[in-house]
Amino acid sequence: MPKDKQTNMITIGSLSRQTGIPINTIRTWERRYGFPSAVRTPSGHRLYTHECSQHLQLISIAVQHGYRASLLVKMTRDEIRDLLSPSGVSSLVNSRHLDRWLNAARCLDENTIRDMLNRFESQHGLMTFCSDIAPLLICHIEQAWLRKDIQIHHEHFVSENVRDFLSRKWREIAKTNTGPTVLATTLPNDKHNLGLILGVTIMVGIGYKITMLGDDTPIHSIVQAVSQQHPEVLLLSYSLHKHEASLLSDLQQIREKIPDEIKIFVGGPPNSIQVPNLETFNSFSGFKSFVERIYADTVG
Repeated sequence: MPKDKQTNMITIGSLSRQTGIPINTIRTWERRYGFPSAVRTPSGHRLYTHECSQHLQLISIAVQHGYRASLLVKMTRDEIRDLLSPSGVSSLVNSRHLDRWLNAARCLDENTIRDMLNRFESQHGLMTFCSDIAPLLICHIEQAWLRKDIQIHHEHFVSENVRDFLSRKWREIAKTNTGPTVLATTLPNDKHNLGLILGVTIMVGIGYKITMLGDDTPIHSIVQAVSQQHPEVLLLSYSLHKHEASLLSDLQQIREKIPDEIKIFVGGPPNSIQVPNLETFNSFSGFKSFVERIYADTVG
């Protein structure tokens, strides 16, 4: 391959960082499904196009909505976008809603963002809002950022408003909950807690009691908090910024140090790791269904 062409391509490490998909998962998908397809250098290293990175970013978002990677890797980028459209994900949100949502993000229009959040939650209920509507709204902003339709400060603005809205909701409800106890945090060196807050709000809506540690909690502090609070569930989340090797190490250490009778639920982007005696989730709808079932078995 000509060297000038190679300079326009990225390594598998860069591809993993850009998409949030672990290197081992990328290799596994290439081996099983023939995608993503790499160009090999004379030394045997994999190189990928920037178009491949954009394609994988869409796949990562779709996997978080519950779609199977084996289906997604066979689809074009346009087909995945169609899958993530309102008709593909939720009939509760139409294109007019999404246009208004995106325009409010561009204008940093806090009043419109809050009005839309309040309307969706009041019309469809907090649980449906958290499991179906909020992930779709967030996904729409992520896609707009990937297309360069908006800048990173627009995405941060929306995330902060969603985070504030959900935090006020779950804390108010949690005051009267009497169900099983949950300790919640993100993993060490991960300050992205919007996914955790969505998960916490779902659990509070079902009836759980929550102790929120926040984000970026060291492992020894998680263990100490568990020893102090004696929760029935430890809820952990991680973002696409968490590298697979660090994620695996953290989860193995936590599982080894936490008593087996305490359930550990872990949510975040797709990965190839496997740790015994952990429940992992890549979609909020799947998490909601699972937690509802566990709660019914526990209190019923």
